[in-house]
Amino acid sequence: QYMESPHAYVPYEVIDQEFLGVTLANPTDFCVDFENIIYISDQDTDLGSVVILNDKFGVVARIDKFTNGWGVPDKIISPAAVFVTPARAEDYLPTDEALNTKTLYVCDSTQNRILVFDVTNIDPELTPEENAANIVYNTTIYQPESDVFAEGHIFRPIAVAVDKVGRVYSVGELTHQGI
Repeated sequence: QYMESPHAYVPYEVIDQEFLGVTLANPTDFCVDFENIIYISDQDTDLGSVVILNDKFGVVARIDKFTNGWGVPDKIISPAAVFVTPARAEDYLPTDEALNTKTLYVCDSTQNRILVFDVTNIDPELTPEENAANIVYNTTIYQPESDVFAEGHIFRPIAVAVDKVGRVYSVGELTHQGI
């Protein structure tokens, strides 16, 4: 005689682009910050983006184009992964204002870079158009200099994480050393 066991995983709800009211071509990653704001990387064939949602799945903003550090219009091509810091409210340091920002890291993998944006001032109550001014491009992380990588190594980040003190950890699609 056998007993039927309970289901290990039972879906509660399916959240898709129809539910969200936004078109997602190829969502590749997501993360959630301590304010329950959701960041989704979406790889389209022509233009990638990061879609930002509030805790009720309403679209708060979309990052696809920005002005880079040289003052030149730029765009996200292939966002493979996203990560936001701090992930928890207790990670804010009350004495150091420079560290008290929400920072979004985007692996733009085919462009061989990690884009960094300040998303501290995103307001879930504002429209995507109003929030566009609240997203500030900070910098771009290109291939790190290291003796570990072979000459001609290509930096193609596919995952990123950042610790409390700002150290960036990435996994590269073509990197086999150091993992």
